[in-house]
Amino acid sequence: METFNPGYCTVEGALLQSHGGEQKEIAPLISAVSLAQGLDRASYRVSILIADSIGLLHNFPIKGEEKLYMSLKSHDLQTKMDLNLQLVGVRDVQQAGEKMTYTIDLLSTSSYEASLKHITTAFRDKSAKYCATQLFKSGYGNITETGKAETATLYKFTKDAQRVFVAEESTGKMKVTIPHYPPASAMNFMARKAYSSKSLSSMFRFFETVKGYFWVTDEWLLQNGKRSGVKKLSYSAGTLIPLDPRKGSAIIESIESLNFNEQVNTMADVGGGGYKNKVVEIDLVQHTKKVYSYDYLKSKRSYKGMGGEAPTAEGQKHSNKFIKETFTDSNAPTTFIIRDWSAPGFEAKPESAVREEQFNHEIMSNRIAYNYHLTDSSATATIKGRLDIKPGDIIDVTVQEPDVSLGEGMNKRQSGLYLVFGTEHSIVMEELTTSFSLVKYDWDKGYAG
Repeated sequence: METFNPGYCTVEGALLQSHGGEQKEIAPLISAVSLAQGLDRASYRVSILIADSIGLLHNFPIKGEEKLYMSLKSHDLQTKMDLNLQLVGVRDVQQAGEKMTYTIDLLSTSSYEASLKHITTAFRDKSAKYCATQLFKSGYGNITETGKAETATLYKFTKDAQRVFVAEESTGKMKVTIPHYPPASAMNFMARKAYSSKSLSSMFRFFETVKGYFWVTDEWLLQNGKRSGVKKLSYSAGTLIPLDPRKGSAIIESIESLNFNEQVNTMADVGGGGYKNKVVEIDLVQHTKKVYSYDYLKSKRSYKGMGGEAPTAEGQKHSNKFIKETFTDSNAPTTFIIRDWSAPGFEAKPESAVREEQFNHEIMSNRIAYNYHLTDSSATATIKGRLDIKPGDIIDVTVQEPDVSLGEGMNKRQSGLYLVFGTEHSIVMEELTTSFSLVKYDWDKGYAG
């Protein structure tokens, strides 16, 4: 009986094209591929290891001007990736007998082309989403609106209909200047300035995956990940029974290794601002200040946990009594911001010269708190053959206890819904291993339904 090999993944094609149009198929020369994506990456990165027996490096030659059109296929899950890449570096060149080995570094063509540009512009009385969309068009190319996904707008690349740009709605209008920023920096700048009354964390991120680009909040990722379909995985720390290779579905849903970064760190909780934090707004013109305080117990019902509802008592790491007694105004971490004046002549009517709808203190307080709780339960994992796992996915993880006598067999704190924060796909000799990082809101289990 033919066995199931979840890790079987091949380079179906790898066409290297010079700046002058000369082409060379190099798939037979590729011995390893690495593809890294993350919610904290404005562009994904690819590295390929070349075992060169034909003198490609010097005879083609490779100058750093080339494009690479590469297709990857995970055979058992029938997952395919078509990548349009720009070569940006060659390193670690070594002679090994009759072969030369070296590593080629690549970016997506759209991210590479954007990196060559700078944007200087200004917007007045426009939403952050409008600004981000216009900046994206200037930096990354023409896009066409194709529809809506809940609170976000979907766009397609005009020259590459397989890739998308997604921009979430924002609240309020702003006056903003982009001072000669590279497009990725401009997009991240707008992400830091944006506020949403519907996604209260206002944790806007700009990142690229093989699917396209996203300018969205963590809450949108949680909602969209569930709409797209929750992936179910399991991990059994103490099992000594090897998986039956004939049971393919069990293998592709079984995590090989799972490491939790930290279970409890109360001192980090005190200094992290997740339960209490203060934002002090300094007015340098009128020599005054305003203090805005964030209180977790008063605000937590406004946030959405992993299941789309407010965090539950079971999922909350600390008890309410402990939070009240431990996290106080006296030990709350403090952030200072400057009040934003826009024009002279404020003496007649001071408030008229203050930029409206900046939401500076709301953004600061909410982001500090929400981001702390979202990343408080984090883990890293590896699994065979999952080319389909990408940043922004929602994973329903079942963690089995090493000793089922300790409970019902499932670790309720560690199990539950997680957001995939980053992935790295490594293909070595046609064997795929996927490493990925996971985060979830405290100990919240969430639900997959």
